[in-house]
Amino acid sequence: FARTCGTPHLLQEDYEDGSARVMKLTQGIDRPPAFDLESSDLILSFGAALSEAWWSPAQASQARNPLAGKRPRFIQVDVRHSRTAARADEWVPVRPGTHGALALGIAYVILKEGLYDSQAGRDKVIGIEDWRDEEGNTVSGFRSLVLRHGRSEDVSERTGVPAETLVRLAKAFGTAQRPVAVWDQAVSWRTGGLSDALAIHALNVLVGS
Repeated sequence: FARTCGTPHLLQEDYEDGSARVMKLTQGIDRPPAFDLESSDLILSFGAALSEAWWSPAQASQARNPLAGKRPRFIQVDVRHSRTAARADEWVPVRPGTHGALALGIAYVILKEGLYDSQAGRDKVIGIEDWRDEEGNTVSGFRSLVLRHGRSEDVSERTGVPAETLVRLAKAFGTAQRPVAVWDQAVSWRTGGLSDALAIHALNVLVGS
């Protein structure tokens, strides 16, 4: 486009929030994800400033526009009552640095209650179930690790989110038709942020999103 217009002036924004690395590690795609918010019926945001300075505030606003038809339910998990949290259908306060722990707690309920997309898990995903390595040793899969470390009471104590709220969020996400979990640099730009982002994106994997 720049060549066609005859200009050498090209500005490319480099927004390294770690999301491309999450996609590369989980799906082999070395690019940031593009979330289809408009087609979702439940948006579970882990600190993503959808109404402020996210990848595309305009996209988030369009998804929430009452004139655009049925809008998705929007839940904001955040450490503060931000502008985005104020505009959400529900704000879930969480302790700083525990977004990933909450995501694993949600995964625990989804797996325990059988609310995940088991068919997609069998056909498209490697690593949810236990497997054997080349030496015949059993390697714990995602399900075993989550059921071992993601108990609702433990996650509640760590995150400050009541266990009943955690269970309710998990059931809402697991039973929605087109749910999506999102995050941004509020999660990934900290020590352990990559692990937290992986835990959040694992929710999308579990429900086939």
